Amino acid sequence: MMAFFGSKFVFMVFGFIVGILSTGATFLFFYSIVMKDDSPQGFVIGCIFGSVIVGLGVTYFTYRFSKAWAVALIAAFGGFVCAALLTGLAGISKPAMQIAIVVVGAAGGLFIGKKFNAFVRAVGTSVIGAFMIVRGIGMYAGGYPSEISILNKAKAGNLNFKGSIWGYFAGFVVLAVGCSVFQYVRHKEEHEKKDDDFMTGDDAAESNCCSSLRI
Repeated sequence: MMAFFGSKFVFMVFGFIVGILSTGATFLFFYSIVMKDDSPQGFVIGCIFGSVIVGLGVTYFTYRFSKAWAVALIAAFGGFVCAALLTGLAGISKPAMQIAIVVVGAAGGLFIGKKFNAFVRAVGTSVIGAFMIVRGIGMYAGGYPSEISILNKAKAGNLNFKGSIWGYFAGFVVLAVGCSVFQYVRHKEEHEKKDDDFMTGDDAAESNCCSSLRI
């Protein structure tokens, strides 16, 4: 599901989870601070209702904020990390240069994430979904080692992996690329359809206005 439709539902799911946690946290606050053992039933119901209202509000604002800025902020963090790694690999030791590079990296990531929101979202969710699918298959089919052992071998320069590992890796790449293209094209078509519907509504309103003026 994440690989094929993650870009469409990831913000909804995230907002829902945050809303559930907010509802629970609000009720725990009422239960531990406000409510007493002898509190009337109506008061308890009111606390539950108030907790649900808070959770719904948090869900709504979390969804709106994450839809507008989550991808950009994650991309900014990724740019910051990549820039920090680059300064280490390049042997840059001057603090001013390090700060300048990481700021540029974070700003570049923020711009890319905001400008290409749909593309970054499609690729990100597709990569995560493809990994989950391949990892799940590997748990039952066998021949898939832990990621830590793969990293340790790669750091040691030992790339002599079993053929099954390369097969899993090829499947991961194919799934990630295919799902990225599928999600991006689907999202683009839906966005264009919304734009067409909006323009059609504007044209109809303009036509009605002109008809009224002629009458």
